[in-house]
Amino acid sequence: MEDLIGKKVIGFAFKDNPVVGWNDHMNEYVGEIGEITEFCSDETGAYYVQFSSNAYWYPAIGIKTQFIEEEPEIELSLEELINNVKNLISKI
Repeated sequence: MEDLIGKKVIGFAFKDNPVVGWNDHMNEYVGEIGEITEFCSDETGAYYVQFSSNAYWYPAIGIKTQFIEEEPEIELSLEELINNVKNLISKI
């Protein structure tokens, strides 16, 4: 479960449960992108999600459907980029 730290998620509404309670201030972050920064390892689990100006605990149940798949960053040197363009042009 700790391997999810650093993942981006979309804030979502949920019903109170024994581990995590809903706070009306969380309405502001429904649909907003946040980042998981901490995992609480108890029986049901909860994740701490940091948003732009606040952070809240979210239940483990439901959070996995809110992940944002991020494209990996590809770093190319200018020379590699030029060679890639030349290769593409030569195939046209």
